[in-house]
Amino acid sequence: MPYITTGDAAEPYFDTTALSNDQLWAAGGVVATTGDANDFYRALTDGTLLDAAQLAEMSDHVDTGAGLLYGLGLAGLTMGCPDDPDEIFWGHTGGGLGHQTYSFHSLDGERQVTVTWNIDDRHGAADPQALSWAVSGLLFAGLCGADLGDRPEDADPRTRGVPSVEALRELSLIG
Repeated sequence: MPYITTGDAAEPYFDTTALSNDQLWAAGGVVATTGDANDFYRALTDGTLLDAAQLAEMSDHVDTGAGLLYGLGLAGLTMGCPDDPDEIFWGHTGGGLGHQTYSFHSLDGERQVTVTWNIDDRHGAADPQALSWAVSGLLFAGLCGADLGDRPEDADPRTRGVPSVEALRELSLIG
C-alpha cells in the first residue's frame, strides 16, 4: 500500500490507496509493474516504438543544472560508472501520493533499472541521506555493475557522481 507521512507521532502514516491521482495531472497516471516499465523502455530504444531519428530527437537534451539532462520526455543521467563515466542512461521519474518510481536504461537496452517504493516521507520519518544513498546504490549497481559502497558519514551520493534522490525528484517538476 502507498503511504504518506503525516507528521503525527500517534498516526505517522496515511494510506493513500483510496485517493485519486487524477489531481496530480500526469503523475501517477500509469499503473504498471517494474517489468512493464522496463519492457516499455526496451521497446522505446530497440526500434519497436520509434525509429533511430525519432529516438535521437527525443534524447537530444539540455542540461537542467541539477546534474541531470532533459530531452523530449526523456531524462538522462550520468552515473559516473567505472567503465564509462560519461555514459548517459535514459528514463524518467514519477510518482504520486505515497509512491515514487525511478526508471533508467542504457540505450542498447542491456542495462535497465526500475526502482519503486511506496512511502512518501515529507516529515523526516526516515533519514533522507540514507534513502538517497540506498536508491542511488541500486541505480549504480544495476546500471554500472558496481557497488557504490557504504555511505560515508554525511556524504551525498553526488560525491561519487551519482544523482541524489532530491536531484532525481526535480525531474517530476521538470517533466
